[in-house]
Amino acid sequence: MFIQGADPTAGSSEMNDPHVVSLTYRVKTPPDVSFDNPPAVEGDQSAFHYRLEAGRLVATMKDHFATEREARDCVEEFLRAWELDAALKADKSEFRFAFQQSHVIDRKPTSARGKVMGVMDMFVMSDEAKVEKVKTAYPAPPSGLKPSLDTETMWHHYNRFLEDREKITSMGFYCLSLLQWRTGSKKARQAVAGQYKIQKDVLDTLGTLTSDVGDLTTARKLESSSQVRSHTAKEVDWIKAAVKALIRRKAEYDHDPTATLSEITMSDLPQI
Repeated sequence: MFIQGADPTAGSSEMNDPHVVSLTYRVKTPPDVSFDNPPAVEGDQSAFHYRLEAGRLVATMKDHFATEREARDCVEEFLRAWELDAALKADKSEFRFAFQQSHVIDRKPTSARGKVMGVMDMFVMSDEAKVEKVKTAYPAPPSGLKPSLDTETMWHHYNRFLEDREKITSMGFYCLSLLQWRTGSKKARQAVAGQYKIQKDVLDTLGTLTSDVGDLTTARKLESSSQVRSHTAKEVDWIKAAVKALIRRKAEYDHDPTATLSEITMSDLPQI
């Protein structure tokens, strides 16, 4: 779910007083997803206004940004949150925003022209495989989420599992251990429960299912206490739901560490 682009300094060189007016992104979808004439979506963030229409998002800056990189850092945090929120809800990557171009002007030009259109990366949509899922609306914009390297890494492992490129045990335990490692505490699991407001039973159950359960091909490790068997369908569904809850909670916490978050409990997840 990484936004692609080109030279972050283009469009602002050799200007007296550069100002980024807008950034443009193109919606990219996987081969099995298509949007069929969805209604436009627009809204405001503190530093910019955005409008998504006909597969094209334009972010018009309300604050002053002297460089394209500064503007993109601001806008793309929101866009990555949008991608993450949609992926967690759909249980797959639904779409991503590919950077296309910036519009930069010189507020104190030495010549009469003054405006610059910096075209960065033009994406050509090639013929795709047969579309299996046609959507009539874009995923709703998110609120209260801040993506990070941690959430993108956790989603990377989860998506590898969805693509059958990673075992459910290693995927689930990695996401759990990342949160534990981030606390820096010797009682890491208890620290995760307190910091991120996640019931310890949830964390312990995820730890058990990803460490002590698994057959000879999926087990993460084998000990005398191991249950050498395949996970049941309900256990697979539970692990998936728990991992997605952890990813979302990390993004919620990073958005505002001081916010009062409702505790994630076993009752919020599927029954095993």
